[in-house]
Amino acid sequence: MHKVPIPPSYTDAEQLALVQGAIARIVAGAEETELNGQRVRKSSLPDLEAREDRLLSRIAKAESGTRPGVIQMVQVGIRRRRAC
Repeated sequence: MHKVPIPPSYTDAEQLALVQGAIARIVAGAEETELNGQRVRKSSLPDLEAREDRLLSRIAKAESGTRPGVIQMVQVGIRRRRAC
């Protein structure tokens, strides 16, 4: 599988915007281009879609406050009813 090169300094949301822009360009017919007389193939649509899925998942988990492999501990108290 070809890895999509995105600098790690971008946030997940910024990376998602870049990936979705690349997907839109490929769908519009820009998967290959010519540069200095040579055909250059950009990232493939399946690779970009897989990256988009991973980023969407990471963003959703961050927004819900969970991370893979991390267990959240919640303190639960028991309320006792007062006798009336």
